[in-house]
Amino acid sequence: MSSTQLHASEAKSNVQATTEELMDAAKANAHAAQEKSANASHNAAENAQEKASNAANSVHEKATGAQDKAADSAAVVQEKVAAQNENSGNNESAGFLQQTGEQVANIAQDAVNTVKSTLGIGDDNNSSNNSK
Repeated sequence: MSSTQLHASEAKSNVQATTEELMDAAKANAHAAQEKSANASHNAAENAQEKASNAANSVHEKATGAQDKAADSAAVVQEKVAAQNENSGNNESAGFLQQTGEQVANIAQDAVNTVKSTLGIGDDNNSSNNSK
């Protein structure tokens, strides 16, 4: 083999080795980028899920608080109606006050149920408790 052919063969071998090294490096970089992207997507999904859960919990707490306040208000109205019935015997105005209290409680409960339903946090027990 002549020296030119030997140099050409060596150069070809060097080019092949360099090409393989570059291909391996490119594959490693692509794999690293893919893992980084997957981790970022996973972290973003976890953060979004945590924020949604926190928001749902906050709304649930506020809705429950509103429901409790409405129930307390209805109880106060019913107590006043009962006291008025005992004291005055005026059934017409007492009945009106009692109906008004019940309507306020029902409106508040409907609002709470609407919020819970919208957020998908309402449970089926609330609707059965409403009808009692």
